[in-house]
Amino acid sequence: MAANQAGLPPGAYSGRVQIIDANGIRYSVIVSLDVSNAAQKLTASPSILRFTARAPAAATLIQDVLLNNSGGGGPIPLTATITAESSWISSATLNGNQTSSTLHVQVNTQGLSTGSYRDIIHVSSANTSIDVPVVLFVAASGPILRLNALGVSFQPGSSTQTLEVLNSGDPTSTVHWTASLVSGSGWLNIESPTGAATASSPGVLSLALNGGATGLAPGVYYSLIKISDPNALDSPQYVTAMLNLPSDTGSPNIDLDPAGLVFTANTGGTAPPSQQIEINGGPAATQRSSTFTNDGGAWLAASLSSGSLSVSVNPQGLGPGLYAGQVNISAGDVLRSANISLIVEPAPCTPAKLALNELNLGDVFAVTSGVPVWLSVQLNDDCGALVKQGSVTASFSNGDSPLQLIGDSLGNYSSTWQPGAVTSQMVITLNASSGSLQPATAKLYGGIAQNQTPPPTLTAGGTLNVFNPVLSGPLSPGAIAEVFGTGLASSAAQTHIVPLPTTFNNTYAQIGPYHAPLYFLSSGQVNLQIPSEIASTQQVPVVLSVDKALTLPVILDIVPNAPGVLSHFDGPTPPSLQNNARIIAQHRDGRAVNSSNPGKPGETLVMYLVGLGATDPNLPSGMAAPASPLSKVVNQPTVTVDSLPSNVRFAGLTPGFVGLYQIDFQVPNGVHSGDVVVNVSQDSIAANPTLLAVSQ
Repeated sequence: MAANQAGLPPGAYSGRVQIIDANGIRYSVIVSLDVSNAAQKLTASPSILRFTARAPAAATLIQDVLLNNSGGGGPIPLTATITAESSWISSATLNGNQTSSTLHVQVNTQGLSTGSYRDIIHVSSANTSIDVPVVLFVAASGPILRLNALGVSFQPGSSTQTLEVLNSGDPTSTVHWTASLVSGSGWLNIESPTGAATASSPGVLSLALNGGATGLAPGVYYSLIKISDPNALDSPQYVTAMLNLPSDTGSPNIDLDPAGLVFTANTGGTAPPSQQIEINGGPAATQRSSTFTNDGGAWLAASLSSGSLSVSVNPQGLGPGLYAGQVNISAGDVLRSANISLIVEPAPCTPAKLALNELNLGDVFAVTSGVPVWLSVQLNDDCGALVKQGSVTASFSNGDSPLQLIGDSLGNYSSTWQPGAVTSQMVITLNASSGSLQPATAKLYGGIAQNQTPPPTLTAGGTLNVFNPVLSGPLSPGAIAEVFGTGLASSAAQTHIVPLPTTFNNTYAQIGPYHAPLYFLSSGQVNLQIPSEIASTQQVPVVLSVDKALTLPVILDIVPNAPGVLSHFDGPTPPSLQNNARIIAQHRDGRAVNSSNPGKPGETLVMYLVGLGATDPNLPSGMAAPASPLSKVVNQPTVTVDSLPSNVRFAGLTPGFVGLYQIDFQVPNGVHSGDVVVNVSQDSIAANPTLLAVSQ
């Protein structure tokens, strides 16, 4: 049941819904609707746009963001502005200005070198606004290892879980991958430990419960699976697997494989072959099935036999178009629904619309907070062809962050959802677009149950440069980073050990092939060093292990340099400088530079930074920098003060500290007195601008 408040002025409204059961008995339900004059509020799905491309292969990439007014106030006229006017964002256009609009973003990678690029699209109206970060990562040529899922979950009676190993690299390249268990061998088997993936043909990774799972006590068990190819970029990648063994089995669980089907047929043609849905869980004797079609037609049929469901469609009498229905399966008081799509195409056929079908979760779903759920969508046009150049997003009514589903070469789009807030009435909205085809929307209904042992979680895009914290910003080898999430440590603690430990209080962080040195632990934040040994210009996963529980992986952009300057806010600044914090710098005698002790033209000052990358000599991760020999940066930074070039006397690691850099720079002659802007860049990568107090 849904209500449409569009056009209604503030006030109270009531209505009546009449229901007639199979025996002709009538029931009435009173429905009330309160329309308030709430403030306008924009939401974006997804909240961050991420693009990936290869150099030197030029590409035009397109994605859409769905903008909604989640508050009140009626339709919102919107404008979109590219904040930094990056030339690689070729267009950012808005379609419509109602309560729901689409931001169409096109990226052109022509002429871009390898690395990470970032800009913000500012969407605003007279009363509200929202920023949508746009991140582009340009990889080198060669094979590139990817996965279509970050996590999988198992329950008693679960079937084999099948993932795809992708190659997003050069069309002629091949990823020769190997999968191994880092942990969790007592309950999980890898049934396909090796394979190959090309750009047009994914590899198949199959995971299944082994005999050891049956003897485990009730609880939650974790396994980390490593997938690697030493000759591929972005290797290794990881998948977190979770086994949930409840102490009270309660009602039988039902798992459908797949949870959605797509049929295609020609107008007036013969029926396509039937398809199978495997039913896992729930005694076969209690299983029942029924069908429902949105148009009320009798074109959908299902036959249940020994834990398997045979689904068939009959297109006779149907005109060209998209038809939707459901097959419902029950066992005891548990109900699950598989979504069925039928595409009836004319001959000849010119595509005009998208058809979207979710294949893994299904409708009337029941999931548990924190347990990974794989969302998988097949995208077709209304002529039945698979759509491989589309954009699919998922948004969640419980407030979970929207997801961008990643496409493969087969027209499938997938992502891993880790349910958050508990709710008995949950709606997942899937939106798909592709070029000039009419977009498609689908909704899945279900609920999220409370998890008695919630897993640790990482915030998407929430691993940040400690001095230049930019959401989804790149990081460099050796940089100090803040990792945000929930349940990341059992208690707050600082390590106070040099070399920094890579495991502390039963917590460790896996970044690519290395364990990261740890500075600080707490439930919501972990400070660590990006391993200096890690190869740059790659996208690598970070996974945290807390008392043997695992987070889902989050992908980081690793680049050679990502400088951040130590600074702070200490009060109001002039409007023209209000986005700049004040630099934390020192005179050569150790006194702090401030308005009472300003820098002087010709004086050499010291600033502190992170993220300046490789040094000579190179220093292993977690080690304090020695005073002799000094570790100087390989890529020399440039500094300007009040737009004037500064003489950099030294740039390298600060002796006695782990991961901290310093730049000894000279205040140039000709600077103005007062607060002036200091800019630091390295290989054209700019750090956060800061303010420096200067006096003639």
